[in-house]
Parts: sequence; C-alpha cells; structure tokens
Amino acid sequence: MSERWVYVACTCYRDGLLLSDPPISRSEVVFDRYGNVMEKTSRTPEDDSDEFWDWRSERACIHYNMRFVEEIWDARNWRSDDQVAEAIASGRFPHLEEVLDNSQWFTAATILATPQLAAKAIADFDELAQVIPRIGQLATTPMNWTTGLWPFLFVRKFLDASALTGNPLVGYHSVSSLGFEQ
Repeated sequence: MSERWVYVACTCYRDGLLLSDPPISRSEVVFDRYGNVMEKTSRTPEDDSDEFWDWRSERACIHYNMRFVEEIWDARNWRSDDQVAEAIASGRFPHLEEVLDNSQWFTAATILATPQLAAKAIADFDELAQVIPRIGQLATTPMNWTTGLWPFLFVRKFLDASALTGNPLVGYHSVSSLGFEQ
C-alpha cells in the first residue's frame, strides 16, 4: 500500500542532545535542506552507509530516525467540512490554505511548509478557531473522526513542530525514492 508521509526533522544533532556519537567524524556530518542529518559524501540520506543509517534511525537520539514527528499524512480531506472550506476559501487565511493546498498531492520529497510559513499558518489557524470555535475545541475534546474537523488537529501538530524546530514540514510518498537532495 502506498501512503503519503509527513515529518519534521528533530534538532538533536544541532542542539547537542545526542545519545551516542555518530559512527563517523562530526566533520563528515551535514544537513540537507529538509533538516536531515546525513554523511557529507552522500548525495541524499538514502545513500548513507548502513552503519550511519542504523545510528541515525535507532541510536542517535530519542527520536526514531531523527524525526521530531512523522506520520502518515491524512489531512487531504480538510474540505469535507463545509463551514471550514467556506471560511478558508474566503481568503482570510492564506497561509493555512497554502499549507493545506501544498499537502494535497506529492510524490517525491516536498517541502509543504517552511518554518516561516508554518508560523504564519499557525496564526491563521488560531484566527480560524475564533471564527469556527469547534476547531479551537479540538485540542481539549475527544477527537471525532466522523467530522471534517479532525484533520486540523493533525495539521496543527506538524505546523507547531516546524515552527519549534526551525525545520520544514516535509512530505514524501512511501513507494517512491524519497528524492532528498542536499
């Protein structure tokens, strides 16, 4: 089964919060534009040695694969709530709309939101919650999967992670090569 995944890379390497040292010299470790830690000699993180891959996936820090948050992306049906779709279509929430539109279809690795766009989308999200109070109540009430609102709580988690870490919100399709490039 093919799925679309999204993640925000953690900052443990950058912040000195590693649980173990990398299996190579620190001078040989670099970041790609998605915030991924990789070997300097690799074209993409997929090209890293098995030893480095294993370290990054399971021993580098408290986050699996050095991802602050990563899940199957399931927010593509955000237009299913008529009130939300109408409010966003009004043009009052352009940054949130941009993130949601970016997330509709992607195949290779794609930046769905830069940290700057994520911060602006959070402000839009908060304003939208004032217009449609049900959205603001999502964080404090049990999730109702039958409504069109649950994607917003899902989206908010990733926006918060991007703004917090300074890393972009990245989407990729599970059946394709990730396509990560430096």
